[in-house]
Amino acid sequence: MTAQLADWSVGALADVAELLVSELVTNALRYSRGSLRLNLRLREGRLLCEVEDTTSAGPVRVAAAPDAEGGRGTELIDMLADAWGSTRTATGKTVWFELRSGGRGQEAPGPGERGRVRVT
Repeated sequence: MTAQLADWSVGALADVAELLVSELVTNALRYSRGSLRLNLRLREGRLLCEVEDTTSAGPVRVAAAPDAEGGRGTELIDMLADAWGSTRTATGKTVWFELRSGGRGQEAPGPGERGRVRVT
């Protein structure tokens, strides 16, 4: 993922994008039983990261206790992403977040040519 962001000239977003993608992929692996897919798109200075999985239940906000080991994922995404959400699909759901590049990064390839990584 970081190599793709560097190719698109938005490497400055890599640390935050990596943290948030890690959170979404970890949750997909933890709560879903099927394959998942990571989609990356860059349009008009906005990086869109989507994680598709086979569970239809969306993210759940919880009030994590101060000493809890988990339960802060949505809080992290709220704090660091410019926008985020979840959409049900025919095969499960897509959880996404958006980061603004703040620069004029190179446009990503056209529709159907998104950067993709499939994890099974």
